[in-house]
Amino acid sequence: MYGNLFGAPNRETFATSLLNAIRRAGDERPIRLDRDNFCLQVEQDKIRLFLAQAYEEYVAAAGRERRGVIERYVGVWLEGGQAQGPPDTFAEARAGLLPRVRERIYFEQSRLQLGADIPFRLLSTELGLELVHEDSVALTLEHLEEWDVSFEEALKVARLNLAERSQAEFRELAPGYFVSTWKDGYDATRLLLAERLVALAVKGAPVAVALRRDTLAVTGSEDAAGVGRLAALAQEAIGQDGLLSPIPVIWRGGAWHPFVPPVEHPHYEAVRRLFMQNAARDYALQAALLQGYHPEARLAGYELARDRDTGHWVDLASWDEAAGQQLLPRASTVSLVRQGRSLGYFRWEKVHEVCGELLEPLAYHPPRVATLGFPTEEQVTQMRLG
Repeated sequence: MYGNLFGAPNRETFATSLLNAIRRAGDERPIRLDRDNFCLQVEQDKIRLFLAQAYEEYVAAAGRERRGVIERYVGVWLEGGQAQGPPDTFAEARAGLLPRVRERIYFEQSRLQLGADIPFRLLSTELGLELVHEDSVALTLEHLEEWDVSFEEALKVARLNLAERSQAEFRELAPGYFVSTWKDGYDATRLLLAERLVALAVKGAPVAVALRRDTLAVTGSEDAAGVGRLAALAQEAIGQDGLLSPIPVIWRGGAWHPFVPPVEHPHYEAVRRLFMQNAARDYALQAALLQGYHPEARLAGYELARDRDTGHWVDLASWDEAAGQQLLPRASTVSLVRQGRSLGYFRWEKVHEVCGELLEPLAYHPPRVATLGFPTEEQVTQMRLG
């Protein structure tokens, strides 16, 4: 999705293009674009085509493939509204409910760009679960309110439905290294069925990477070769369309947590680099939306660089006195700049410890802080000595 995001039309332009294509196909009924629910509808025939999934597919498609997406959804419309909204009652909807995993930045984009708080629950720090009906229509808060049901209640039902359609097994590609086999758009979502992953014959705790909707790979925390395979698979997916998260997660204490092997692990640097690359993607997407919320502030970039001495990758943010107020990303290293000259590189933890009163946390993902001034000479010296 992300490789094509900035060259894609906005939602309303896409909806208009689809509506025009439907008209060219011969449908002369009074079709209306419902902007609040982002759907096309013919009220008297009670036909609705929700467009969120169609728009997502359109954005993800390469330029020459986008016409095919439009044509496919014209066909869906002409077949009588197969992509209608969910039923009027929860009882009617139960059998068609499913959870669906999404990259967390997707929910942040929806909130910032559309002002829409899509109901979701975190599955890990970088993945969230939304609810869908009949494999396509994402549920909104309005749907749940109309059904008089909470998100967690609906999720329990959706989880049971997913478990029922998960009878197939993982395939073992190498000893202790498994990949999903369903290929139904919910492979990655099966992280929610942790008991299935815990039952696999892996060394140590299950470690998984949910790369795409149809790609879930699992190994063990104590399997160096398996972790290397996960890291290589994830690195290969960086920059490709449809990427959910390249970050490995480990099942510990009844939840999925980010997995970073010990420093002495042979694949420590490879895994650490995945975290930084994922953050770089998310910060780039976030920056495209935040400027409108903070027109007077400067968005500091999240940069990746290679240490000349060690060859290891590091992530950097520059705090420049001349820039005025900045929105700093949460990077492990902060470069302080005064009059175009670097005053040095400092660990984020030390900067926060010494200059915490100059850093105002903002409610965004990935995290940023607003600067409220610039460190004094005394503070710079204190950070150097620390």
